[in-house]
Amino acid sequence: MNSVYQFKHIRRSERTSLARSHRGFTIVELMVSLLLSIIVVGGTVGIYLNNQESFRVTQDIGKIQENGRFAFELMTREIREAGSNPCALKAVASVIRDGSGTTPWWADWNNGTLIGYDGTQSGGGSVVGTTEGQRVTATDAITVLRADINDDSLRTIQAHDVASTSITINTTTGYQSTTPVIACDLSSGAIFDVWAVSPSLVQIDHQTTAPSSNCTALLGYPLLNDCTGASTKTFAVGGFVTKLDSAFWYIGNSLRGTRSLYRKTITRKDISGVMTITTEAREMVPDVQDMQIEYLTRDRTLVSNDLAGSWVSAADTKFDAVNGAWREMTVGTGTRNNQEVVAVRLTLTLRSPEGITIEGVPITRTTVGVIKLRNREVKS
Repeated sequence: MNSVYQFKHIRRSERTSLARSHRGFTIVELMVSLLLSIIVVGGTVGIYLNNQESFRVTQDIGKIQENGRFAFELMTREIREAGSNPCALKAVASVIRDGSGTTPWWADWNNGTLIGYDGTQSGGGSVVGTTEGQRVTATDAITVLRADINDDSLRTIQAHDVASTSITINTTTGYQSTTPVIACDLSSGAIFDVWAVSPSLVQIDHQTTAPSSNCTALLGYPLLNDCTGASTKTFAVGGFVTKLDSAFWYIGNSLRGTRSLYRKTITRKDISGVMTITTEAREMVPDVQDMQIEYLTRDRTLVSNDLAGSWVSAADTKFDAVNGAWREMTVGTGTRNNQEVVAVRLTLTLRSPEGITIEGVPITRTTVGVIKLRNREVKS
């Protein structure tokens, strides 16, 4: 009897266990499991997205900082050397004229070797607009005139024949016709366009006929803007000739629809079969949104050459209202501007190329740097 009962009990337990094993999950259990899975997956995706955004933010901040350092390095090198030439002098005549008979901005040494432009002032051959390469409105700009004193450009004068307008140098390698150069000795200098190069005679020529843009072959200082009053100048043996390296720095529109730091400089191009001096703007540093420039001056009429008490913009009344410049010398009159710039303060605003935060807002950073001009020593 007991055996039969135990058998039946065992069989009933097995049937119950088997039924339970085939029953599956209830709808409540499935919903709870699904909810837990969503929470786990959502948390994982959230952590991934946050890490990805943090990585992109860190990466873009690094790019912004790198671009800022590169922009300052490029501009500092040139601004610091504004007005520099192999002979360390300021008396420089320019005989180069454009088609309208005026001295182009990149050769006008006597209009100031460092010329600032406020956001409302134009200069440097720049055009304010919205197309690629054009200057962005309300951003500052600056022109820097200097000589290239690197060994690959610097040449030593061996002889100067005024009658034949030829200057003998130690080597003509790297020199071509229609190359703007500056020649100087201890008394004065001159900016002119190389008319021709004679490698066999190791000479360069400063004639006035095409393709030269020289208004006169006489290189004496000073020279009036209308190219009258020219005087003979024979450069002394041991003087120097080097290429002119002028630049106009500004914020321009890029092809990507963003803003960048641009540098416009001298170049040579074949125009209708004739090699011609022209200028070309190149994008130097991307994603530079704005540039504001201030200047520290000193008054040369004061015995102590005291520095100004504050930084001023190029629109300040101390400067030439028309050119935004501080003239070193008004050619032909000897009139000097009393204000001389000894330092420049750059404020650059950089931004990420796209909105990388959850809100889609680009990252912006502003950096400030001060540049002291080398050739304008402050007297005690």
